[in-house]
Amino acid sequence: MLKGNILIIGANRGLGLGFVTELLKMPEINIFATYRNTETSKGLFELSKKHNQLKMHQVDITNDTDIKNFKKELSRIAIDYLIINAGIFNDTEATIKMVEPSSLMKLFKTNSIGSIMILQALLDNVIAGDKKVVMSISSKAGSISSYESCRRFSYRASKAALNSLMRNASLELEEMGVKILIMSPGWVKTDMGGQNALLEIQESVSGMIDVLENEKSYKTGSFLDYQGNNVPW
Repeated sequence: MLKGNILIIGANRGLGLGFVTELLKMPEINIFATYRNTETSKGLFELSKKHNQLKMHQVDITNDTDIKNFKKELSRIAIDYLIINAGIFNDTEATIKMVEPSSLMKLFKTNSIGSIMILQALLDNVIAGDKKVVMSISSKAGSISSYESCRRFSYRASKAALNSLMRNASLELEEMGVKILIMSPGWVKTDMGGQNALLEIQESVSGMIDVLENEKSYKTGSFLDYQGNNVPW
């Protein structure tokens, strides 16, 4: 069972809210959870009213000022586990002729750039933690060798870039004791995954929490599925 301080970036719905829900069952965990929009965070607000161990912070990881202010808010807090879950999706680009620069920029800004910049901003907090574990929620869409059809240009590219950034960071930060695990959560029934997906949120999240609990079994920089199996790059 996990203990200590855990920060979940992008916790207002879907997998992020699923992480909060499952982790609240652990009595020795303090949860810091971020959300971007109040309108889409009602479930998170309801949980915060019932659980004193849950603290909420409004942060847009594509906004430099937000990140700087958030860093100040957490300046004296050691983070044992950092889960970076923020991400957006675009399923309209079925052919190369449909690719738009604006879509590429939007998805890279959140899925790739925002994720690595929040890690940069909170690196001192992670190093100050006892566990020093970072879990970056990616996707099988970031597995280039798995592609069998042409689709989702911007989303796939943004997740592949995220994998590269986190893998690169893992090589630098290993000597500081920081472990980075890159996760493919599976095809999950969320707003992004749709109701035809194969997995319930609880199943995917519980699997990823098991990976966190057994983090010593995995090498830093690993790309894993929710069951802890290696995913090809």
